[in-house]
Amino acid sequence: MIPSQYLAISLSLLLSVSAGNHIRSHNRNLGFDSTTPTGDVDVNDPNNQGIRGGGDAGTVPWFVRLEGSSVCGGSLIHDDCVLTSASCVDSGFPSTVLVGPTSSSNGTSYTVSGGTIHPSWTGTPDANSDINLAVLKLATTSSNSKATLNSNSAVPSGTDNLQIFGFGLINNAEYASSLQQAFVTYTADCASSYASYNATQTICADATAAATCTGDSGGPVLGADLVTQVAVASFGVGATCTGRTLLGFVRISHAYDWIQSEICSLSSR
Repeated sequence: MIPSQYLAISLSLLLSVSAGNHIRSHNRNLGFDSTTPTGDVDVNDPNNQGIRGGGDAGTVPWFVRLEGSSVCGGSLIHDDCVLTSASCVDSGFPSTVLVGPTSSSNGTSYTVSGGTIHPSWTGTPDANSDINLAVLKLATTSSNSKATLNSNSAVPSGTDNLQIFGFGLINNAEYASSLQQAFVTYTADCASSYASYNATQTICADATAAATCTGDSGGPVLGADLVTQVAVASFGVGATCTGRTLLGFVRISHAYDWIQSEICSLSSR
């Protein structure tokens, strides 16, 4: 007979593995051109996008869920301004967003009255030239806490852990019903995996243990301090969410001045 304490440990491990397999990423499938040497990226494959390898995030007051024809993430960066991906809004700004949702059915709804897309976004998924960012203007202000944006180009560094968030696809099939989060490891150079890699404007992360997926684009990426937003989720390398090997994020420090100027231009406060 197996002692009860070993049965309890085994059950705990099984539950832990099950929880870890529950999350998929929120990235829209972006960022790879025909020069990508790995040959495993299909930017038109709807499965190549949810957060994998994480779990429920709980309350993140500055997280924003875009409401519209597609699910995307964002972050509240001012009382009435939201930072997200240009790819999420290049076909039109959403009519509303949810600020501070912990599930797909809660959070505070705000009307979107306008916005702007980064001038370097051409709509072609290319990490070498396109800057996949947009700032949305809310019709009314939010009192929720705001994301802290990174302006230091030396961050992240080494093998920093980065935290990702989103409501993206789970198991390449359905969107998460609760806000998910996971940790990925910063990779200083991913040129060997992606020919168009531009370290000045792109942050790469290893997607072996966790990854973003469809519906996670535009979501915040926190640095090692788990406070400062260093990037915005943008693209991933791999045929499906579960098969992703590398993640690409838009580096906020590179576009910091543009973001601040858009806040000043759009905000009513």
